[in-house]
Amino acid sequence: CVGSAFDVFIMEYLKDYKDTLIVASVEYRLAPETPFPGAADDAIAALEYLHNHAIELGGTQDDICIGGLSAGGNLAAVALH
Repeated sequence: CVGSAFDVFIMEYLKDYKDTLIVASVEYRLAPETPFPGAADDAIAALEYLHNHAIELGGTQDDICIGGLSAGGNLAAVALH
């Protein structure tokens, strides 16, 4: 599902690799409804899911890339830590 500016950017940037990559767009819970560390927990859970299910998604555990814009970029860094 393409919805955010990052989704549009990344899909355009990766269009030449669409047959070899798995691209996931993760929605995370927002404050104030979900206090810290809710969003970080969501990012970590998404990365763990991709890692644990990479083979059945058509990829490998060694070929996972994560990124984001603004708060999403921060959450990507947190998930990798």
